[in-house]
Amino acid sequence: MTGLLYDVIKPNFKWKPATWTVNYHSEYQKAKEALIASVAMYFPDYSIDWILRVGASQVAVCAVLLQIMIINNREVYHLIGFKS
Repeated sequence: MTGLLYDVIKPNFKWKPATWTVNYHSEYQKAKEALIASVAMYFPDYSIDWILRVGASQVAVCAVLLQIMIINNREVYHLIGFKS
């Protein structure tokens, strides 16, 4: 989905839309909408355990709060919240 957007990080990329063979603005909008639609957050179930996963680097810190629900005999991670 985002493969076409890799062109814009190349050193010789021309930022003038008149020179583009691909509508990068449209491709960016599609990728952004897909990311927004892919995130589903759930209300917590206080009767089961919580999982907090964190990560950090020299430039960022993030955290994800999850719960594992059993659905159709499978473990499914439900996103309760995230912070970056």
